[in-house]
Amino acid sequence: MFSAAPSSPTWSSYDGIDEDVEFSDLIEEGRAAGDADPLRKTLKHALKKIRMISRGAQGAVYSARRLLPASSSPPSSSANDSGNSDMVVAVKRLFHNDGGCYAAQNTIICAEREVMFLKRFASQPKQFPHMIQLLDILHAPARETCVVMEHCSFSLASAAIRAGKRVRDPPWPEKWDSHIVAHVFHEVLVALQELHRAGIVHRDVKLSNVMIRRDGAIRLVDFGSARDVVDAQAAEDMTTSSSSSSSGNATPPAVRTTLLYRSPEGLVGAVPVQHLFAQDSWGAGVVFAELLRGKHLFAAHGELAMINQVFSLIGAPTEESWPEYFHSAVAQSFSFQASPNIIKDKFERLTSASGVDLLSKLLCGNPRERISIHDAINHPYFVEEGVVVSHLTTSDSPRCGGEGSVVEEWSKIVCHADHIQKQQAASGGMSQWTAQNLMQQLLMGGGGGDDDDDDSGDDGVDDRF
Repeated sequence: MFSAAPSSPTWSSYDGIDEDVEFSDLIEEGRAAGDADPLRKTLKHALKKIRMISRGAQGAVYSARRLLPASSSPPSSSANDSGNSDMVVAVKRLFHNDGGCYAAQNTIICAEREVMFLKRFASQPKQFPHMIQLLDILHAPARETCVVMEHCSFSLASAAIRAGKRVRDPPWPEKWDSHIVAHVFHEVLVALQELHRAGIVHRDVKLSNVMIRRDGAIRLVDFGSARDVVDAQAAEDMTTSSSSSSSGNATPPAVRTTLLYRSPEGLVGAVPVQHLFAQDSWGAGVVFAELLRGKHLFAAHGELAMINQVFSLIGAPTEESWPEYFHSAVAQSFSFQASPNIIKDKFERLTSASGVDLLSKLLCGNPRERISIHDAINHPYFVEEGVVVSHLTTSDSPRCGGEGSVVEEWSKIVCHADHIQKQQAASGGMSQWTAQNLMQQLLMGGGGGDDDDDDSGDDGVDDRF
């Protein structure tokens, strides 16, 4: 557990306390903005906040400028857009709520997991090149930990999802070419494979937990729900052999996975250890569908509605297709009308037959039959779309220009979006879309689909195509 810190204003560790910001979001409850202590010398390098990006029950994310000493040089990866000692970073504040309530304890558990995995990735960068880079961990004096990470220009959600009934900003193409979709999705799968090879399951795979660096490189974020499968097996064995109904290692489904990306087995009951990796495959399938559609796949606001929407798409389970389902509490309490799998009907005009096949295998209701991330990476779909298994550079310079390859084309698209965004910021015209979506995925995931900004009024999968 993190040690409790003395009570003091939340942002007393940061430069720029008098900037034009919402102090209700920045100052510890019960303390006025004018009561802020002087800047505390607790940081290796000064941080001057730029703006708050997003805030949730478990944390908040800010963009900040890291002012390095003149003798210091930035890390080798692309955390620094300018190439000098004035580095733009992302600061994720993880709240440590006091009290013994269940929600507060799980917030602390998720914060500990986040830091633990980020440290592990930082210590093995060659093994985890697609994970967000940890730069620093700061223990602020207001019962929180601040995690300083590389700054990424966009989230995959903000790049790929059309903004509903609002006017869409110009940086991103209205419709992505099929080979761009294939390339980006392949990079997402490669990132997940890095975790799975190390025995780690992410458990909250979604568009907004995938970041895009300004050079086009993909970064996976938000590891508060992740689990080491070996530890999970030990926890399950302990729980099974104990008369206790709870475990400090267990995470409730509402914290574990965002509702709109939750697997069928996660919706109908607890997920056994042998099916943990299959959860990531399901989440990847939803991401693939959303990249193809340019909008969210589901729009449910409750678990029962979500189950109904899932079965409306993939078909209601049968004794042959998913026998374990009929032992769940949901199956004992509710019955769903028999329905066919309509994935082919809904997606055959959006992708090739091979793409439909891959999507169907990822969105398989029975976790035992669902395709693994490793097998998904090697699916013929990617060869047909011209995806070459080569990873993006980790250099600081964006790879604009060049002709011929899908990687170069993707880099040019991202470079253009980044250029437009910088023009908007320089002119003081940064759009509402940019402010709301930029890196909001760094918040620790919840179970309500908070980041869904699809059309309001959509009630289910059938009328969303």
